[in-house]
Amino acid sequence: MRFSSHQDDKNFAPMAFIADVLVEREDSSPTLDSACCINSKSRNMIRRYTIAWLGMPFLGILNGAIRNFTYQSVVGELTAHQLSTLSLLVLISFYLWLIGRRWKLESARQALTIGLIWLILTVAFEFLFGHYVMNHSWSRLLADYNILNGRIWLFIPLWVAMAPYVFFRFAVRTPQGGSSESPQRASEAS
Repeated sequence: MRFSSHQDDKNFAPMAFIADVLVEREDSSPTLDSACCINSKSRNMIRRYTIAWLGMPFLGILNGAIRNFTYQSVVGELTAHQLSTLSLLVLISFYLWLIGRRWKLESARQALTIGLIWLILTVAFEFLFGHYVMNHSWSRLLADYNILNGRIWLFIPLWVAMAPYVFFRFAVRTPQGGSSESPQRASEAS
């Protein structure tokens, strides 16, 4: 049975979308049997990147400690929050660049899947660690997302979600030789 042609039950539509996004297939017609079967190479890469996510909370905690013990008292809490958010964006970008050099993503779908997993893990960690370990109130945690008050933390989970795809697209456009010219264009120019 194909999800896309299932006429009897409209409840299968979200499952068809999820299956189409998550399942690597040569044709674009996911079946009920294939919805749970991601090829093993892709599954291993997603597993590697999911484990690699564990480095990001470490970077965030280190970044926050540096902020709290050095420049926050000089520049004030809001400015320190903004500087810390920007520096964490740079750290996460560098970390992802290192990971991407070691483990090349195979497809845009894989990059988007990893970004979604990282987003879920990041938000879950932020709220669970922030509330239950750091004893911050839920309202304080949510306040970091209020851009109208100068809080730019929202860019962290957004970047964590988008970065694997952005780095994948950049890697696709930049072959190993360092030239940004595509192999097809290079052969046409010869």
